[in-house]
Amino acid sequence: MEVRFIDSDLERLDAEPGFTAGLPPDAVGSFHGAMQHIRASDDERDLLSPRWLEVQRLDTTDAGVVSFVLNREHRLDLKLLGDVVVVRNLVTAKGGIKSYGK
Repeated sequence: MEVRFIDSDLERLDAEPGFTAGLPPDAVGSFHGAMQHIRASDDERDLLSPRWLEVQRLDTTDAGVVSFVLNREHRLDLKLLGDVVVVRNLVTAKGGIKSYGK
């Protein structure tokens, strides 16, 4: 699937080895695994059926919004637009919400 980013920090995290965006190593590793899974998926069915990632449909009025749980504290929010996946933000759940992008 094609990937687009709303936020340049997440695009940089995806493209630049060694850049962490201030995230812990396990979240960075899971982020890279999730991005690899997104790109390898042929369609939405493939995208939403990873065995190693927890996928959640977010309770929102915006259809096609899903979340990949990266670890206990971080999730990656995505918007599905046909064969395009828009990486919306990376949210930290503990100690408040830290969001990249909108």
